[in-house]
Amino acid sequence: MLIPAILSPPSRRRYASASTATAATRRPPPTPINPKVSPAPPKPINTPPKPSEPSQSGRHSDRVARASALRASVLRLNPPETAYPPPLNVAARAPGQGWASYLWQSGKTYISFYKDGIKRVGKNAQYAGEVRWKMRENKGRVDAQASLPPITRGDWQLLRRSRGDMKRLVPFAALVLLLGEWMPLVALWITPLVPGPCRIPVQARKEAEKAERRRARRKERILMASAKATTRVEQQKPAADDLFSAIAVMDKQSLLAMAAQLDAYAGAWDLLYFDPPASYLRWSVKRRCEYLETDDALIRRDGGVAGLNDEEVKIACAERGYETLEKSGVELRRALSRWLSESL
Repeated sequence: MLIPAILSPPSRRRYASASTATAATRRPPPTPINPKVSPAPPKPINTPPKPSEPSQSGRHSDRVARASALRASVLRLNPPETAYPPPLNVAARAPGQGWASYLWQSGKTYISFYKDGIKRVGKNAQYAGEVRWKMRENKGRVDAQASLPPITRGDWQLLRRSRGDMKRLVPFAALVLLLGEWMPLVALWITPLVPGPCRIPVQARKEAEKAERRRARRKERILMASAKATTRVEQQKPAADDLFSAIAVMDKQSLLAMAAQLDAYAGAWDLLYFDPPASYLRWSVKRRCEYLETDDALIRRDGGVAGLNDEEVKIACAERGYETLEKSGVELRRALSRWLSESL
């Protein structure tokens, strides 16, 4: 009985190994996997093609085109450099230098500044003649915006400013010849007689301060005269189809408020201590609004606020009744852009 019990396990092991070998011979060998080859991802179903990104050369050409457009708008929007005063560099007083010597030296610097300014006025007048000739040539041109001048905004502004500077040139040049180096002491008190290219920076700032004080005094006087003036203005504006129709039906208090905001009448009326007549206010407000409407359209046509230089932005904001003192260039540009978007 022990012999079968001892011999039976080896026979079972041989049978099991034999059956395993037979099954191994029947199964196909597994396919070897190459670790360097990643499995292919599943194909997407109905996936739209990705848009092709612009190449480096395409982005560069776009930047060049934008820069060229900005340079062109700068030339169209701004007057030439001669429309502004030349640079003024007054040397500081040297240690031990007497006051008389320093004033004489500074006076010679100012005389050189005034001579350059007078030359710029002459160049502007010459260029204004060329602009008038250009306007006569383009007078018969058919334009989509026929109501606008057939010249750029920079030429149009130069034409306006040169006309006023030529009226001031003769008396100012006579004072320069008469007073010589002492002219700066007198020029601060006769700013209305000084042409634009001959005004020193102190004069420009004093004029801005004077305009803002005048505007504030006029508004205060209007509010004191009639507490309902603002209400009447707000009620009357939407009643008309456009601004000029609203001006035609405005009462005197509304016209005073608008004229004070736009500085539309001379400061001599403030010295007389009574308000201008309604007919004069209506004419002056309409005239100022016509100028601003044309200037707004020319700025939009020739490139927008981005093409204006800092000096033109400051002048444009002051003409529209904004305070320009203690304001940064970014704030003034934002205010002018808001004005242009609201005046459409």
